[in-house]
Amino acid sequence: MNQINHSLNHIPALDGIRILLILLIMLSHCEFLADTENPFLSALYNYTLHNATFAVDFFFMLSGFGICYAALHRPEGLHSFETSSARGFRRLVDVSFAWMHIKRIYPVYLLGLLLSLPYSVLSIMSYHAGLAVPLGESAVLFAGCLTMLQSLTGTMALSHALNGVSWYLSCFFIILLLLPNALRILCHDHRHFQKTQHSLAGSRIFFFYGCILVLTLLFGALEQHTVLLFPLDDLVYGSPYLRIFYVLIGAYTALRMEEGGTIPSSRFSFALYAFAFLWQFGLRNFTDLTLGLPFLFRRAVDVPLAASMLYVLASRSMAGTADPLLRILSGSFLCRFKKQSMLLFLLHFPIRNYGILLFNRYGHTESAVSALVCATLIFLVSFAFTFSVSLLGSESSTISK
Repeated sequence: MNQINHSLNHIPALDGIRILLILLIMLSHCEFLADTENPFLSALYNYTLHNATFAVDFFFMLSGFGICYAALHRPEGLHSFETSSARGFRRLVDVSFAWMHIKRIYPVYLLGLLLSLPYSVLSIMSYHAGLAVPLGESAVLFAGCLTMLQSLTGTMALSHALNGVSWYLSCFFIILLLLPNALRILCHDHRHFQKTQHSLAGSRIFFFYGCILVLTLLFGALEQHTVLLFPLDDLVYGSPYLRIFYVLIGAYTALRMEEGGTIPSSRFSFALYAFAFLWQFGLRNFTDLTLGLPFLFRRAVDVPLAASMLYVLASRSMAGTADPLLRILSGSFLCRFKKQSMLLFLLHFPIRNYGILLFNRYGHTESAVSALVCATLIFLVSFAFTFSVSLLGSESSTISK
């Protein structure tokens, strides 16, 4: 049996899977592929690419895993949360902890908002005469997004304001404000484990999984029955009230590994990889489009599948197993994009918006060839712009040094 290498401070395979999932999310945002006159392309998008929520679930778990894993590999271990941020634990909210984890990406987040401002004005102008209302409404949305608290509302109009993917960073920032208190509890559990030799992480993960299913059911009912004047339509997907449990599952997955969890076998790992592939590229959307199964069923599969994938990839990487998928994910081709992954995520959406705007105005909206050309250009421009911003950032940091 391979042993987990607890001295490993970085897991390259998780960088690789992050890039692949971002590409999947980018593809899922090319909704115009479903509206072409070509039935094959339309079905291909609807059944394989539409709705990449599994990837988003994985991101939240990966964030919790990374924060906890980094703490476990500091010299003082989990106790570092109590010693270095003791004052923060006496408050309900710890702004310094949240800002520490978000400040590096905030300039790109701001750039994404600025890129989206002209598109917002143009969009509002399509149903409002003059410039006063479009400029005023866009300014209000921009000011709200600057705080990164827009996901508190549970409304898609505010949480997805301007840059449609900005809700992710908003939701994550709100979770980070509260996370130190949760990690304080995690510290207590870890000390209790060391004293009693009884694992609590596994039971905690199951508890959080149950919380997700119950809240999904409750929030889904609220979304269906709220009045039109105040539609709570983003509680199930983008609210921190639900997503915090994804982050905690990731954190407790790291703790489970530190407690000496077993290394999944090659056969089990291959079966899990195969099912995850089939689930994302067919089965998940099939349950919705063909079987009509409720959203709760898809969420019931998404959550344990994402958690299992995270555990298998991390534990087998740390054990140094000869896994073909791990070799691909850990390869230099994917891992070299590690620093650009969040830039690409935040910047592709405004570029996609302008691409669709031009596509609808000058392209043949029902042509499959035109749609594929538009999707290709969105990808190329997104990558080119992301790497340009990345290079400028590297040069400015070098100059400042």
